[in-house]
Amino acid sequence: MSVSFYPAYYDDTTQRWQPIPDVNALNLAVGNAADFAAVLGMGLDGGLVAPTPIAVLEPRCTRYLRSRVGRPDPETRPTVTKHPGHAEFIDCGRRAGYLQICVAEFLALLREGRVRGATHVYGC
Repeated sequence: MSVSFYPAYYDDTTQRWQPIPDVNALNLAVGNAADFAAVLGMGLDGGLVAPTPIAVLEPRCTRYLRSRVGRPDPETRPTVTKHPGHAEFIDCGRRAGYLQICVAEFLALLREGRVRGATHVYGC
């Protein structure tokens, strides 16, 4: 399963959040999405992220990236969890600096979305 983060605007006519057309989403595996949302102070509840203002997220991304210059987040090793009679779960891990890469890509997504009329980002 995964979580996709979309730049969006609120459509008063439909009373729904509408993603900005032709702007890519940032798509992360649920475990990575939870860590990503946590470093940016966004809540992830059951794979959903409530709409969060771009004006709030841009400075958070910048602060996070500045705080991590020369200090990448640590690598996580792959793990396998196996219990007799149950499914086997494989966590593929992630390379060092993965969250910084995701935050930098997200910041570019926020900026592009804002230029195209987005006011918020939501995840599902």
